[in-house]
Amino acid sequence: MPSTETVDGVRTTHYRIHNGVTTAELRTMAKDETLSWSRRLTLLTTAKKYEAQGITRFTMDGWVNDATRTTKRFRMRGETADGPVETTVTYLDVAENFRIAPPPTGQVEDGTDGDWSGLADEFREFGVTLP
Repeated sequence: MPSTETVDGVRTTHYRIHNGVTTAELRTMAKDETLSWSRRLTLLTTAKKYEAQGITRFTMDGWVNDATRTTKRFRMRGETADGPVETTVTYLDVAENFRIAPPPTGQVEDGTDGDWSGLADEFREFGVTLP
């Protein structure tokens, strides 16, 4: 049930996004063919990321700014064999104008020379072959 909370002086609505979900459940959800490929890939890569950290069960919470409808805070709490872990991100100047200078050419890669075989293996898990 969403609740109203104040985060850094901003009125927000707190939502429980996932409550005690396991990485095995994420993998099962990722097999749902009614979901978009991007959603399925997000579920699968999230499961893999958490498993690599030893997280077996996790909860996600989000706080949405009531005025701008943007995320104000995000928290992930997980369980590992060594005990609990938590990551919290609080966004400050969301929806503010800013400029980003492009990085020097020598610091940019196009990704075409990367090893994407692991991604292809993940999709094979769903019976899909990537080009």
